[in-house]
Amino acid sequence: NPEISYEILREVLVDGSGRELACVQYPVFTLDSRGYESLSAALVSINEEWHMQSEKLLDEIREWVNEYGILDGSVTLGQEIQVTISRCDAEVICILVLRSVEEGGPHPNHYITVHNLNAVTGNQWMLSDVLTVDDELKKRVKAQLYENYPELDFDDASMEQEISDKIDNERIDWYFWENQICIFFETGSFGFGHAEGSLGVIISDPYQGEAGGIQ
Repeated sequence: NPEISYEILREVLVDGSGRELACVQYPVFTLDSRGYESLSAALVSINEEWHMQSEKLLDEIREWVNEYGILDGSVTLGQEIQVTISRCDAEVICILVLRSVEEGGPHPNHYITVHNLNAVTGNQWMLSDVLTVDDELKKRVKAQLYENYPELDFDDASMEQEISDKIDNERIDWYFWENQICIFFETGSFGFGHAEGSLGVIISDPYQGEAGGIQ
């Protein structure tokens, strides 16, 4: 099986005296195995994307500081990164990158980026590669959202529409987790705000071992 390691690098923004004003972290992944050339190339591309993302964010923070000035020091601007590799075998590499971004607003913003990679080809797995994507799946997602978040006042029609739109257009966010599939919706989904955060459901894959499933 392939072995993947990573390190979290940082770039900083300093003032004229060398005082650190902001720190932006980003991950760099390394394939510690031979015989997976396509996977290695995919990781190189992912590393480049993360480096460019960090540089862009640092430029945005620099512009923000130039326009609004330096904060009082109680808040550190920038981006903190956490990485979890939830699956790594001869078929699937699943990498979760959790970001906490502080740009001077009332609260930091939190994001999840997932890389679901075919270990042989380096291509991204689509949800339809591992689950049967149909109306039954949409019903399962909807039912579990209601079950998981009984305190939230979902609008049924808009909820169905957003689930259907994201699944049909392959814009759904998902990852492998303990031989199951976690489907999640970013903060702001279904008309909710920062307080509700991202919402998720766990789908046990009944199609494992069948066409389109992954053992």
